[in-house]
Amino acid sequence: MLHSSPEYAMFRMLALSCSDDQRRATAFWGEWMRRIALCMALLLSFLCSPSLAAKSQPQFVLTFDDLPSHGPWPVGETPETVSNRLLAALKAAHIRHAYGFINGASAARDPALAQILKDWTAAGYELRNHGWSHQALDTLDAARFRDELLRNEAFIPAGAPKVFRFPYLDTARDTALRDAARTILAEQGYAVAPDDFGAPDWAYNQAWVRCRAAGDTPALARLEAAFLAQLKDSAARARAAAKTHYGRDIPYVLLLHSSAFTAHMLPQALEMLRAEGFTNTSLSEALADPANAASADPRLPFASASLFTRTGERDAEPPFALDNNCPAR
Repeated sequence: MLHSSPEYAMFRMLALSCSDDQRRATAFWGEWMRRIALCMALLLSFLCSPSLAAKSQPQFVLTFDDLPSHGPWPVGETPETVSNRLLAALKAAHIRHAYGFINGASAARDPALAQILKDWTAAGYELRNHGWSHQALDTLDAARFRDELLRNEAFIPAGAPKVFRFPYLDTARDTALRDAARTILAEQGYAVAPDDFGAPDWAYNQAWVRCRAAGDTPALARLEAAFLAQLKDSAARARAAAKTHYGRDIPYVLLLHSSAFTAHMLPQALEMLRAEGFTNTSLSEALADPANAASADPRLPFASASLFTRTGERDAEPPFALDNNCPAR
């Protein structure tokens, strides 16, 4: 019979052998496909993780110059009420990192102002150096600059990172004086704070206080809307400048002041930045970024701390002359 023939036996052996090879091949490729699927799942999980999502969003560092006292103030406001409102807005927006660049001279004269600095550190925010009495570098010599720098340290907690911002962002027209100041900063272990975007809230504050006194409600609304629009435009221009010159976002340092106007507008400003995708980060992150290396390290050849100056790009400007709002009589 055919089933008992040698030919059939050989055919059956070959068929079984092929079937085994197919099973082994199927198992081999099945295992590889399982591994590939697992790797893809892990990769997707990583790419969609909250930490990576936060990294892909633009980040901003929140800094306030002239603590504890930046005037003028409208009737009914004081440095203490302004500080309390700033801190309340930071907490309400869940801001983890905020920095006050301080002038200690006013705190030395007034215990209530010294208490403001204590309130900031108690709230979990940090203090940095903005010079003892807010003197422009062009008005000083090297010895007086050293004194302005070191005297101010009395009001900054021991062990805090040493970061300085020049008052008025003035780095001196005299390059010899600038170099002397940078040498002093380097000797004392200081970095220079970046300045990447913002709006001149100090100028808005002056106009806003005048309009508050005049009871000019339309002018107040116009100023507030203009400030938010300029701040949004400045943030967009900063991102464009960074991407053009560095090929990427950087940690953007926002410069504001501890003014009554800023305290009034801070909740809306923070909400606008959140809506634009910004997340809050630390000053140490900004200082560590290679884009800020030359400007932040006073041991290196001078580069401007201003992103717009450094890149030659234009910052946003107020949509109208602020001095024309409720002009002083």
